[in-house]
Amino acid sequence: MSTIVTNFRALHEVLCEDVGRALHTQIGDAPRLRSKIAEIMQFRLSASQHENLFEEQEYFELCESVRAMVAALEAACHRSANPFNQPPPQIITASRTGKKGRPRLEINKEVLKQSLNLRRPQKLSQEFGVSAQTIRRHALEHGLREPGLPVFQRIDNVHNVRIERLWVDYNTGFTNTWYQFFHDLELSYGLHHENPWHIWLLHHLFLHTINKEAQVWVDIWNLHKMRGTGSQSPREMFHFGLMRQGMRGIGLMVMPTADEAVTDYTQYGVDWGFMNLASDGEDPLPPMEAGQPPAAGYGLGHGEPARYNEVLCEAPDCSLSDNQLAALDEHVENTFEGLEDVGHGVMELRKGLWATGLEFCRVDLGEVNF
Repeated sequence: MSTIVTNFRALHEVLCEDVGRALHTQIGDAPRLRSKIAEIMQFRLSASQHENLFEEQEYFELCESVRAMVAALEAACHRSANPFNQPPPQIITASRTGKKGRPRLEINKEVLKQSLNLRRPQKLSQEFGVSAQTIRRHALEHGLREPGLPVFQRIDNVHNVRIERLWVDYNTGFTNTWYQFFHDLELSYGLHHENPWHIWLLHHLFLHTINKEAQVWVDIWNLHKMRGTGSQSPREMFHFGLMRQGMRGIGLMVMPTADEAVTDYTQYGVDWGFMNLASDGEDPLPPMEAGQPPAAGYGLGHGEPARYNEVLCEAPDCSLSDNQLAALDEHVENTFEGLEDVGHGVMELRKGLWATGLEFCRVDLGEVNF
């Protein structure tokens, strides 16, 4: 029995030496430190199986030593061997050039040079907080990169994997249900999508419900756990990202004064440094038409466009009087009271809601347009 205790004493001395060495050479190396913690805990478990062989005081001191070693190693996992004692260097500064538009951004040349030796501009955009195009433009200005031949390629996908996945989830979990619902109304329940009175009735009966369910879907998505983020939800990533990193770009933003009020919105926000660079023939985008000079090409010299792209969604007018509208609401509420609480099968009941509302408008109110 004394041989077992002697072996434990020797092993304890070896562990103490290993922990002391690790605390001097492996600070911040969590995987190796946790491996040593696991080894110590295995030693503690083995010792507990032979507790009766130790004197009470010696076993107590052994357990206290194990606790102290584990605590020291746990603390070392979260410490750095070279802690920060100064704030990060200011890599990007904003300066006004006297021209219209936003302040010009200046990137530290030496930092940019070293960074470009390690990563491409596309990979640096997140680190610098600017676009890859801005990084390449500054690299050209500092002579760190050679300008390439202008190439224009129209593509339909720019690897928006996350947003495309979100669209799929949104369609599957929300819009497809309502799409099928409206399709069924057209096939079997008398809906005519070209009849503005029918469109008004759809809005009146279901628009508030659609908006409510859309908001519920958004809230659920913002709280779901995402892979590759440490099981964080989008809301967690946004909240704690602000706590750790602050408001992105706010520290570099120069707010306009009263004397700098925007008077020409067609020029506001234009990167005039990039435009001037482009007019010198260094624009990576080609002219819109063959033979045009760069100054008249894409994004240059157009001023305000003749028209803006827009999608008009005019709400249909209510053709019922106030008394008729009140009668419709009362009839629908009395017929389908508690509809939103039925859960599974609610879309079938909503079809009945549409049919009831449509019949009431046609028969009870005598509105032939329905």
